Amino acid sequence: MIKKFVAAIGLVALLNPVNQAKAEVKVEFDEFTGLTTVRTIPSNFTGEKPGLWLNLDFEGKINTQVPDHVKFIVINKGGYCDEGITGVLADGKRVRQAGEFSNKFNILLKYQDLGRKNYNLRGWGAVWGFYRPQEFLQIAQAQEVRYQFCGNKSYTLSPSELADLKEFAEIVFTSPVLEKMPEKE
Repeated sequence: MIKKFVAAIGLVALLNPVNQAKAEVKVEFDEFTGLTTVRTIPSNFTGEKPGLWLNLDFEGKINTQVPDHVKFIVINKGGYCDEGITGVLADGKRVRQAGEFSNKFNILLKYQDLGRKNYNLRGWGAVWGFYRPQEFLQIAQAQEVRYQFCGNKSYTLSPSELADLKEFAEIVFTSPVLEKMPEKE
């Protein structure tokens, strides 16, 4: 119990660095469905650099359940590609995707995050990688996050995207969630 409490305090400290850019995370509770949607507001796209877009739904106003996985999503003008996110480096260390932990990994895409609401993303392509909560927190705690998608293009998250990532993680990974999370492999 004390170990998890110290971990939670450490997580808050890591997710709230001093002088961080202001995050743009939107939290919406729908009283009719009982779901809260947490999403980042896609940043302005500069040149061909894609923008970070995180989105997760949970029941109730405060998350109390450990998500099965979290999508690390980037949106680009170039459309879709078959490879998706081919890798993420958090502070220079490779972060394993969810499918690398089990050959039984099979996520049914319900398109909840793209199909239920109109986010005005028409004409944009979204690519993503799936991460277990433990690995997603590893990404959220990093000071530098680099990712590769569509096989060969790599980019670094901007300071404002890092702030979005950290705020998103704070909202999704509440104390009750952190207490229930399994230890990292």
